[in-house]
Amino acid sequence: MKKKELLSTLFFVALASVFIVSCQKEENKSINEPQARTAATRQFVMPVDIDGYLTDFKKQLSEAENGAPMGVAEAAWHLAALANYDFGCFNAEHNDILMDTLYGHVKFTDGLVSFPDLADAYFAIHETIDSYFQKLELDNKHIHFVNAFIGENGNVTIPVTVTYNDRYHNWYIDDTTYYQNYIQGEGPFLNFGNGMTLLQYLLNLIETYNTDPNVGPSYAVPQDSVKPLPNNHLDPYGHTSNFLDSRIYCTNGVHYEYISEYYMRYYLQSYHELGLSYLNNPTLLGSAITSWRIVEDTLCCDPHQPCPESTNYPMTFYHQLTITFGLIASHGGNHN
Repeated sequence: MKKKELLSTLFFVALASVFIVSCQKEENKSINEPQARTAATRQFVMPVDIDGYLTDFKKQLSEAENGAPMGVAEAAWHLAALANYDFGCFNAEHNDILMDTLYGHVKFTDGLVSFPDLADAYFAIHETIDSYFQKLELDNKHIHFVNAFIGENGNVTIPVTVTYNDRYHNWYIDDTTYYQNYIQGEGPFLNFGNGMTLLQYLLNLIETYNTDPNVGPSYAVPQDSVKPLPNNHLDPYGHTSNFLDSRIYCTNGVHYEYISEYYMRYYLQSYHELGLSYLNNPTLLGSAITSWRIVEDTLCCDPHQPCPESTNYPMTFYHQLTITFGLIASHGGNHN
């Protein structure tokens, strides 16, 4: 399906050539990107020929060649990129998705991952993904996208999106009305419960439809990600009833509440169009949205000011969106 028309352009700072990885799991806090980049022996530049680069890099790993150590962020990119190179099929025809999380481990010292340790992590993660995929009892299954985040203790979090065909799947897809057709009579929708989970699922499902199965086998590698704040994306039409009149769901001082079916459809459309609008930036032309994640988060009434010490100060609870972008590469040969 062709991409929907990209909407309003939003300011987005993207590093086109320098890769940045950040982990959103609080319990597996990542090495911060500036620290990792300072510790790295070289600045990683996104290769122009991604497929050729990964073919050569995998050969180095397989033949146990001695390569230079790299920073944690760069190592995470290579683990994710190689996983997509080995397993990814970004444009397979399907009608449903499965999102899961796998785990691995990589050794590093002083913010650097040695080449042998990266090789060990790569082969172990490869086996983990392969075993997971083989056990899935799904029709026409393909791995759509894999990412990787390395925590301070060396644990690797590996989000995986799988596409497949479900014989009972009945989503109705239409370029102009599908937002309204996805959510009908399925409530009640808890804001940080099944409502948030459903929005995340549908955003990823919708985005995986925006691929063309006729272009030949392809896969995606991570490029960048963005976490928009609610008060930076106000609703120009005044449709929302939340605290900041934002395109992103948020509430002031209220933790759990239900979202109506009408507003569920509104946020589905709002989030999707917000993500697409980032692609207007010249640095992301030719890129694609590879995954959506939504978690509960909090901020002060004014996110640009420090929170007051008073515990009685009302907090803003909101949907923390993480929109990940990727570059698409074409398979150039046998990747087994």
